[in-house]
Amino acid sequence: MQNLLMYKSFSFFKIFKIKNKINVKDLNSIVSLIKIENKYSILARLNNKIVKNYIHSVLSSKNFFLYILKKKREVIGYALLVKHQKYLSEIMESKKFLILIDLLSNLRFITLLNLLALKKNINPKG
Repeated sequence: MQNLLMYKSFSFFKIFKIKNKINVKDLNSIVSLIKIENKYSILARLNNKIVKNYIHSVLSSKNFFLYILKKKREVIGYALLVKHQKYLSEIMESKKFLILIDLLSNLRFITLLNLLALKKNINPKG
């Protein structure tokens, strides 16, 4: 009986694999989740336009897999899977000038130092 109740409580959740295109509402929800739930990540410290551009790049690559978790029609979680870590670096590398300009214009020097540490394979803190 208890297992039946637990199953029912998860029936509101659905997982979707996002392939090539994502609708604006889901994209904005993912960006919000990145900014709120991963607020100390490098990606979260970039402006929304760059984060959206990054997500679109991920979706156009065959090396990434993006999944979203919805409760009813609201995105409440996401998972980004990658075949190999080097592909993450390649996408970030392709956007390095956009990222650099954004970080400098918003005076995010700590994030900039973290990026440089990542580039040099040093474990950045904070």
